[in-house]
Amino acid sequence: MPRELQQSFVGGEMSPDMFGRISDVHFQHGAAKLQNLIPTPQGPARKRPGTRFVREIKDSSNRARLLPFRYDQEQTLVIEMGRATVSAREIGYFRFHTQGSTVLYQLPDTYADPVTVTALNTGNGQFTGGTHFFQTGDPVALTMHPTSLPSVAFASSTVTLVNTFRHGQQVMFEVQSGSLPSGLENRRLYYVSNPTATTFKLAATRFGNELEFGTHSGTIYCAAMPDANSHSSSVRKTYYCIRDDSTHFKLALTKELALAGTSISWGDDGTISNNDVRMHYDYQPADMVVSSGKSYYCFRRTVGGADTLYLTFDDHSGHTTADTNYWVQLPGDAATVTFTLGSDIVNWTGHGQAEGTTVIFSSTGTLPTGITEGTTYYVRNPNANDFQVAESPGGAVIDLGGSPSGTHTALAGSIYEAPHFFDFDELLEVRYAQSNDVLTLTHQNRPATELRRRGATDWVVGEVDFNGAIGAPDDVSVAVTEGYGIEVSSMTVGTPTVITTTNPHGLTLHETIMVRDLDPSVPDGNYVVGTLGTGSPPTTFQLWTVDGKDNVTSSAAVLGTKPRVRPTTLEVDWAESYVVTALDENGEESEGSAEYQASNNLAVQGAYNTVSWSAVPGAARYRVYKKQEGVFGFIAEVEELAFVDDNLGPDLSITPPILDTSLRKTSVVTFNGTDHLVEWTSHGLVDGDPVIFQSSGTLPTALTDYATYYVLNPEDDSFQVAATSGGTVLDLSGADTDERHEATGGAFVGIGAR
Repeated sequence: MPRELQQSFVGGEMSPDMFGRISDVHFQHGAAKLQNLIPTPQGPARKRPGTRFVREIKDSSNRARLLPFRYDQEQTLVIEMGRATVSAREIGYFRFHTQGSTVLYQLPDTYADPVTVTALNTGNGQFTGGTHFFQTGDPVALTMHPTSLPSVAFASSTVTLVNTFRHGQQVMFEVQSGSLPSGLENRRLYYVSNPTATTFKLAATRFGNELEFGTHSGTIYCAAMPDANSHSSSVRKTYYCIRDDSTHFKLALTKELALAGTSISWGDDGTISNNDVRMHYDYQPADMVVSSGKSYYCFRRTVGGADTLYLTFDDHSGHTTADTNYWVQLPGDAATVTFTLGSDIVNWTGHGQAEGTTVIFSSTGTLPTGITEGTTYYVRNPNANDFQVAESPGGAVIDLGGSPSGTHTALAGSIYEAPHFFDFDELLEVRYAQSNDVLTLTHQNRPATELRRRGATDWVVGEVDFNGAIGAPDDVSVAVTEGYGIEVSSMTVGTPTVITTTNPHGLTLHETIMVRDLDPSVPDGNYVVGTLGTGSPPTTFQLWTVDGKDNVTSSAAVLGTKPRVRPTTLEVDWAESYVVTALDENGEESEGSAEYQASNNLAVQGAYNTVSWSAVPGAARYRVYKKQEGVFGFIAEVEELAFVDDNLGPDLSITPPILDTSLRKTSVVTFNGTDHLVEWTSHGLVDGDPVIFQSSGTLPTALTDYATYYVLNPEDDSFQVAATSGGTVLDLSGADTDERHEATGGAFVGIGAR
């Protein structure tokens, strides 16, 4: 009997009743069972698409959400968005899964350890310090350490300290005990103003107005920062690293400048004494830190009236890793390990790792053959003090060989995460949209948030900046150059005032002139030439008013230092006002600078104003605007840091961008439980504005994190709140005074209380 061949599977699964019909054509195109296979019209059966188990979510007892992230056909991820309780503190987290695996930390590091700066080469801007792990582009902060630093005294808006500071140099204060004067902040950078050998004053910006403050209590230390010649005058303590080697680095003002290798040019600061200045990662609340192989979330607290960084000096002195008020430890363990080559064993005393746990190895020397530094492996056959490893979960044990040397480190079970602040009820309500490496997340109760991918294990979470990233120019100034002038030699007292010029003036009857620096009884301004003198050519004339050509009366004849008269145009406004904006290389424009005004009659021949400003980090060009009829209009776009206006007319169809603060008003606040006030300096909110609160600890009993409330009875620096617009004032007692509370008000807040 001829044997029938299976021709295809287009018939799919057949009924058992057909199993005996071997001669039927359908039998030759079918199958008894097609499990996890799909027949195709062309004949073959293909493996069905589907999913396979990758990893249990962080906390299976709570809900989580999966978000797609697709950059292109090769780069796709699934983002796990959830909340979990770790070390008794609830956190929101993102995890990242791709290619059937979960993204892990690459190598253990000592990122949390600050580096002591011991020297600064002012020639090339290079710092020298201890061994560091900073990479080019990393955000870092200069801070000072109180050890061996001098203590200072505050009184009558003056700081007393023997010093060699320069005007405009940055200083920082550290509260050792007691408190700073009201209005000054711990570990914030200020600028020295009018220093003497034993005293100096403070300003919030370089060469800005001097601050007013009273006395202090306790012991306050002070240290000076190196003075950057190219530094913007705005307060800044965050810089970006340019790595030279493990003990040398430079600093840049922006990440883009760091990646381009453009470092800050620092002024001469003398010698940086040991322990005066330290460099550390510029951590923010809820950032993740890896220290000694363990991963932590960071928190910020207010302790003793001072806003305290979660990353402190001296190996977390006073804020140990066991103190969950400052740190939340995440899963992940690290230790020094050895290898037993004959039995392919990793020796790790009391490791506690389960079968299938991920593990990564690094070494100061050479790892065994079969192990590659930074590659993820999986625990096999764990015992109390050792285990083996495989390239896949449950896979074959790796054969270890070669001649390993040096110190070997293993990091186990450390999954990369990024934080978020959406709560359980909001997880499924969050809307999202992706553009390249940015995933934008929105919810009616929250500011718009961006999740940005900067690397496989470098994701940044932050609120959307609707007003652009580039800052406005500051230190804007206007230098006045007055035009052609006729020198005045004398003037008579009485009515009319008679002006005598050093040389023949050449003016004509009824000609409009501008006078400057005559006797105070004849104010600077516009006048009209009256009856001319009899000389030929004349050197005298009477001074008349512009309106009605009346005689001008003078009561004295004491001339100023440069008395002049200048021909001009009638009713010219001498006041010229300017603002300056910055544009980045993409053409994104900053908000306008503060308005700067100068008094100069540009209608006079040869008169001009020179507008100048300080460089803005990341700026490629600048725009200058001039006011006309109450509106600022465009007059120039330049690459330089100055522009000359010789009476240009502004284009009022192009105006400077307006900073929209309706979408974002946020500040650290305190609660007055007695008067039930939210204390927020210069908040700018009005009655009925929505506001939400969040806290690192406990809010007043009547308030809930991220719920919407409404402003009542606003004053300049405080207001009360109600659960509904125009409702009853809420009781604001019960807040934790040692925690950090933030309030956000503006149009983006969700409608209605949650």
